[in-house]
Amino acid sequence: MNSTLISQVIHTPKDSSYSTILNSFTDNLRITSNFKPSIIFTPNC
Repeated sequence: MNSTLISQVIHTPKDSSYSTILNSFTDNLRITSNFKPSIIFTPNC
């Protein structure tokens, strides 16, 4: 797996897309307002 592909599927708070991705999951009731994961993994299908 090359680094470009990795950067497209793994997001950390340092990434510019992190907040957008995190906010896209706000409708998920399992995530509380104070929950912020260290890493977000977005599978690339």
